[in-house]
Amino acid sequence: MSRTVRSNLIVLFVVGLALVAVLLLQLPDQPPPTRIDTITAPSTVEPRTRPTVPVPVDTLGSARARRDAALFSAWVTAVAARPLPALPHPCPDDVERIIRDVFAGTGEEDFFVGIAWRESRCQPWARNPNGGQVDSGVFQLRMPLHAARVAGCDVFDARCNVLGARSLFDECGRGPWDKAGGYWCSPPG
Repeated sequence: MSRTVRSNLIVLFVVGLALVAVLLLQLPDQPPPTRIDTITAPSTVEPRTRPTVPVPVDTLGSARARRDAALFSAWVTAVAARPLPALPHPCPDDVERIIRDVFAGTGEEDFFVGIAWRESRCQPWARNPNGGQVDSGVFQLRMPLHAARVAGCDVFDARCNVLGARSLFDECGRGPWDKAGGYWCSPPG
């Protein structure tokens, strides 16, 4: 993990902790609920009220625990309601279009646009020496191991490299790009 990514994660964590602390301090003390089975917030959203999901009271021993549970429920509700952010891969349009065209019909188009961003930042000219071999192009195909997949064309040509990756995908599925699977080629089936 790069130093920039690590420091960004630390900053996000600290900001998140500060936000939770501020929210905890702003919650007024609430009297015990009138219902003994759940805690719920008002159904209308007014300033300083937070709609929550029901929380079983029997697991909450104190007013502080009830308040913390209500805050957590409100946070879960708010997070679930937010739209998902755009994918963080600003691939050049021409490279993304090639990837989507080549992987069309697989249902894996978004996955492979993300993989191209992870592997090379979608740069056809990307090179990464790796021992006696070189990971090359958009999908960082290992040369000379995958040379046959791009035979007759330049591995640094975006379309050629993506076609080589499609050939590898057709034979091995996601395996070569799957961190959990150790990047092994396991032919599907």
